Amino acid sequence: MSTLQLSNSQGFQDIILYLKKLQESRPTCLVKTTKGAKTKARILEACYLVFFDYGHKGMSFAKIGEKTGMTKGNITYYYKTKADLLEDMYNEVLGVFATRLTEILHESENDPKRALQDILALIITDSLTRYPFYMQTYGYVISHANTGIGISNSYNKYWQVVSKLLHLLQPQTCEDKVQELTLYIRSIAHGLNILNGMSAGNEQALRALQETINGRIWSAIEFEFSKL
Repeated sequence: MSTLQLSNSQGFQDIILYLKKLQESRPTCLVKTTKGAKTKARILEACYLVFFDYGHKGMSFAKIGEKTGMTKGNITYYYKTKADLLEDMYNEVLGVFATRLTEILHESENDPKRALQDILALIITDSLTRYPFYMQTYGYVISHANTGIGISNSYNKYWQVVSKLLHLLQPQTCEDKVQELTLYIRSIAHGLNILNGMSAGNEQALRALQETINGRIWSAIEFEFSKL
């Protein structure tokens, strides 16, 4: 095994360990009892579905109770406010996303290019299938500045995986360039979420566009690295 392969192998293990810690910090993983974890999971899943359909303004403990068959008292035993509930919902959703990223890393066989390409494809596909969730998220973040900071910080933890893989792909790249490329990819992902929200019903064209964008993102990465 070459020095580069050894370096990539260790780098991948570090990222996988990082993702494992994020998975273990999911709200449902922090509950001490199995019953409590299952109850929280039901509440958070219902919260996601209600938020997906109604957003933060339309979300209520009553609607979540209808989804779970639980009383408001049972729900407020775990969550006193909607803000607390939404914070845990985001951390749970992102914890599940960490599991998907871990699977990609295992399947990529320590190849940072393959891992990045598969993660970019996942992000773009996710944008098409879950854009209502992201549109609701943007509305919530804009109208609740303090909570929005917490959500942004949570998302930052996952974008660090992209940054780490970019660095593995081109170890000579300075940190500023890695962060610049990460923000470039992230801005396109956010733009796609908004575009999907405003172009619902035109899925065929959106899918074709997303395939093109995926290729252009990768071309931009290769171009920047070629200048080093």
